[in-house]
Amino acid sequence: MMKKRIQVGFYSLLLAATPLWVFAQGAGSGCGAPVRSLSALVNFLLCTFQSVVPLLFVAALIYFLYGAITFIRADDKTRDEARNKIVYGLVGLFVMLSVWGLVGVLTNTFQLDPSTDVVLPAYPKLR
Repeated sequence: MMKKRIQVGFYSLLLAATPLWVFAQGAGSGCGAPVRSLSALVNFLLCTFQSVVPLLFVAALIYFLYGAITFIRADDKTRDEARNKIVYGLVGLFVMLSVWGLVGVLTNTFQLDPSTDVVLPAYPKLR
């Protein structure tokens, strides 16, 4: 019964996320640029990382909510496991939000513009 619910939830989430994949390639998307240099590789990795971070937040939130629901519905034997899921979900959210805040503080402190491409210094070419 629980396996069926997990499958239905997974397929519902997959169906709900389909528009995200359909419209993922937008005009002016920097992640689709060809990687022909180290600078382009760094920009591609940064763009990919910026796309993955919101998914990690959603995954941690879903894990926390799953733990909360199982805690509410659990008997005495499984409450400890559900409590651990709640704690791990909250710790994950806290760590991610803390790192995100720290990056924001450092970006504003050093007046960095995250929307610009990373330009690496060029090395002299050997002949």
